Amino acid sequence: LAYLNRGSAHYFRKDYGKAIADHSEAISLDPKNKWAYASRGVNHSKKSSYEEALKDLNESIRLDPKNDFPFSYRGKVWHAKKEYQKAEQDFAEAIRLDPQDPRNYAFRAWMLATCPDAKYRAGKMAVELAKKAVDLEKLPNPEYSQTLAAAYAESGDFAAAVRWQEKALKDPQLKNDKDARRRLELYRDKKPYRQE
Repeated sequence: LAYLNRGSAHYFRKDYGKAIADHSEAISLDPKNKWAYASRGVNHSKKSSYEEALKDLNESIRLDPKNDFPFSYRGKVWHAKKEYQKAEQDFAEAIRLDPQDPRNYAFRAWMLATCPDAKYRAGKMAVELAKKAVDLEKLPNPEYSQTLAAAYAESGDFAAAVRWQEKALKDPQLKNDKDARRRLELYRDKKPYRQE
């Protein structure tokens, strides 16, 4: 538990290598710890080590197929690999497994709002999902506000997109985030955002 928790602390400090080392130690001590595999998988994804991430997330799912967390993050890995159909399936499964977790709605909404492949964009559904994430989150979350902004932009409601992006930018976490400011300018120019 100590290694797992310290690994999580390293993750929040963006020291993904140290997080992976701690989660690996947790796995060596408890090879059936679903959270250690899931957490290590998330850290591998942050380092763009997508195949390693998939191995760990798959193992976490094998250990507990009713846990939404690894499905949600495996969806993000598929999204990063541009395997959008697999991402959509995992995001939908995560929501089915835990319909009270705002993260699951936000991840799916982001893909439906910003996917470079038009086949996987659905502005109206993205807005509904992003609203659900915002409603379920107990504290204001700038990431969910940005997701709702992107969803509104994809649906063509640029006034709402600007409003929600401006709200997100009031959060100190985004004070120096150039990408977040660039998205605001896109929405002001009546253009949706496409994730590369």
